[in-house]
Amino acid sequence: MQIPNRDWMDGYFAKIPAVVEDHKGQFLAKGGDPEGLEGTKPLPDVAFILEVPDRADARSVWNSKDFQERTKVRQSGSTFNAVLLDRLK
Repeated sequence: MQIPNRDWMDGYFAKIPAVVEDHKGQFLAKGGDPEGLEGTKPLPDVAFILEVPDRADARSVWNSKDFQERTKVRQSGSTFNAVLLDRLK
């Protein structure tokens, strides 16, 4: 996530963990100051990893009304790339 405008952050991060938890998810990692170990691409200002039971639950979080409302807030001051991966078994 690149964050050129931080005005939206307090409201977003105060509410988004509960939205994720309401959809069987949890944050495994979140924070600023990522450290690059290899490569030359710019690093994000903030990164996070969410865990949900499966892809259907991930889509449930992502497509939920509450998450989409928070997405509009996030998009008002940031750019974001999201990737969906399967957990190693």
